[in-house]
Amino acid sequence: MSRSHDSDWVGYGRSFLLTLGLLFVAIPCWVWHREGGQASEWPTFSWVLFWGVEVLGVILLLVGLFASRRSVEWWADAASGHEASIIVMIIAAPVYFLLRWITRHR
Repeated sequence: MSRSHDSDWVGYGRSFLLTLGLLFVAIPCWVWHREGGQASEWPTFSWVLFWGVEVLGVILLLVGLFASRRSVEWWADAASGHEASIIVMIIAAPVYFLLRWITRHR
């Protein structure tokens, strides 16, 4: 890979999607850890929501890692439309700087 491709790979949208995807994977894991013993009592809607959030998190991680720059920008725009996304944006800032630092030192 050329250095210009590496610098093109790192973008704030990619960092945002990776952070959001990680949160969407981690939250159901945390819920399972806390409530897993009572999972047999969950209604069907809870299971659909549980696995839907988990699958969405995996999709966001895959898009953040492997998608083209245009796709990443589209997904990041779509995912950052709500006011609550500012929290994810703040958390994604260190991820962005870490990825930039790693690609510069390769």
